[in-house]
Amino acid sequence: MPSRQGPLNFEPVKIKPLVVNARINYWKTRTNIGININQAQFSNNWKGGGTNSVAVGGLVNWKAEYNKDSYSYVSELVLQYGKIKNKDQLQKKTNDRIFWDNKASFQLSKSWFFFWIVKF
Repeated sequence: MPSRQGPLNFEPVKIKPLVVNARINYWKTRTNIGININQAQFSNNWKGGGTNSVAVGGLVNWKAEYNKDSYSYVSELVLQYGKIKNKDQLQKKTNDRIFWDNKASFQLSKSWFFFWIVKF
């Protein structure tokens, strides 16, 4: 088996520093969208009873967060709407919601924060 005798010589290699031209984004956003469709159908010989119906519901949930140094801001919007149609009845609204929440905070010291909130 061959072997090397003596010390190994290493020479330093000069590498230029890599400059990254990147922008920092302090915003984070998230959006959720949902649709729900429901149908109930009962036969005439069903002894438990029940009403035939069709329902539709929708949801939009949006949230944005901003964090930089000692300042942070969060805004959230929730929209919900739903309708149901029972047999031999008019349509009815089952869900109707608008929720908008805004929060801002500023860190005054290690343990103290100034906090502001607005809800609709």
